[in-house]
Amino acid sequence: MSIAAAGDDSLVRVLGEDARERESIATACPHGIRPILDIVSTTTANRTELGAFLRARRGEVPPAEESLGARRVPGLRREEVAERAYISVDYYKRLEQARAPVSVGVLDALADVLRLNAEQRAYMFTLAGKLEPGSREKEFTTSVVPRLQRVLDQLVETPAIILGPYLDVLAWNHLAQRVISDFSILRPEQRNLVRIMFLYPAMRERYVHWEHEARIAVANLRMDAARRPGHARLETIVAELESDPLFRRLWKAQYVDIRRSGHKEVYLTATGLLSLEWDTFAYSDSPAQQLIVLTAEPNSPSLAALQALAGQV
Repeated sequence: MSIAAAGDDSLVRVLGEDARERESIATACPHGIRPILDIVSTTTANRTELGAFLRARRGEVPPAEESLGARRVPGLRREEVAERAYISVDYYKRLEQARAPVSVGVLDALADVLRLNAEQRAYMFTLAGKLEPGSREKEFTTSVVPRLQRVLDQLVETPAIILGPYLDVLAWNHLAQRVISDFSILRPEQRNLVRIMFLYPAMRERYVHWEHEARIAVANLRMDAARRPGHARLETIVAELESDPLFRRLWKAQYVDIRRSGHKEVYLTATGLLSLEWDTFAYSDSPAQQLIVLTAEPNSPSLAALQALAGQV
């Protein structure tokens, strides 16, 4: 790994051994306007496809009126794309020629310049072997996908919630309100699993292995922060929780987790100990929203307890 200057004290972190790639990346942002971070090489085949895709989309974007004149091909010139994306012309040429790696920041800029729709953006990021930034405002809607809401409403004997980015609780069913927390008494901005875990003392009594659950919650929040960095919602949650010593220590340690299932033990006065399994289900049409379901083993005391609670609703 090497560190190279990119002008105006911007730094480019390059992962790879190709000297020509390192040189092209280091000069990609000559004015230091958009630093390029965490660059990794994609396969030759995908780079070729990416270059072809960029050329095709460039040809579809109408040039600005002031730049109209004699043109051999329709659309934008390479120089115009590079200027609008705040990258060097040489670097952009190398991208189209499949001779340079590309960063998430550059892809994001190119998507705006080339006026890509959601499907085209996703395709371009896939070709580049990158995760599309999740920090766009469209992912932060509090409106639950109707189909997910119907599934949630029909889970009568199973506690379930729908989570949005940063573990915000967007919706819940009656059993989740009894087993996890009474979300109805909280304001929308207070309905966050990590926040509830740390700021409500009752949670430390409800969850038998509270510290383990807290670690998982923080690790998931850290992973989500990597997917959706710098959003005001994330900053608000972290700022509110930094007064807790354990949260502060876990957050600083940068633990991450992509766990989608697990086991938890919950103690309720009304039922006693509940031994539950939890699973996460993502909805492909709205990946920012996830359904979390808690279930009990068949014919177990925990299942009987859940059924009794459901009968009281």
